[in-house]
Amino acid sequence: MKSDNEKIVNKFVIQTKRRKFTFVPNRRKSIILAEETNLEAVDELLREVKNRGAAYSLIDAGEKKEIADLFARQKIGTYLYLAGTPQRIKEWTAMAVKAGFTEEEMQIVCYGAEEQRLFCAHCHHIQTIGKEDAVQCAHCGMQLEVSSHYSRLHDAYYGYIQLPCSDGGESR
Repeated sequence: MKSDNEKIVNKFVIQTKRRKFTFVPNRRKSIILAEETNLEAVDELLREVKNRGAAYSLIDAGEKKEIADLFARQKIGTYLYLAGTPQRIKEWTAMAVKAGFTEEEMQIVCYGAEEQRLFCAHCHHIQTIGKEDAVQCAHCGMQLEVSSHYSRLHDAYYGYIQLPCSDGGESR
């Protein structure tokens, strides 16, 4: 089950409250890919990598094709550190997975506006929501409870129909 400080992007559970990287030693090479290289998380990681004399590449966010090609050229033992907005992280993790990287071979620092997709259990409409626990479906109008269950197929959290309580109180 997903906790409040986790987000699922491209089937990966991402620590959304993570604000720094943890250096993973004994890797062939580290690739640090960041939308903004002046982030504190990137600076701290670079200091650690340099102190240990590890091989690394610092990459500014560039064209999608260049990044996909970079990922595809890497040898086994390469470790990824990704820092960016949710949209960029989603793109980069998809490219990394396509190139053969696994969840265990990357760390992610996600920053920026957090929004999530919600799948309506009634009409199957998918909409973007904020941090609400309950919302009204923009398509069918049903009141939905935002679940912690995530659909990889729909790339969205499930919105279950809120049923009124029999005792006249609010639903859970």
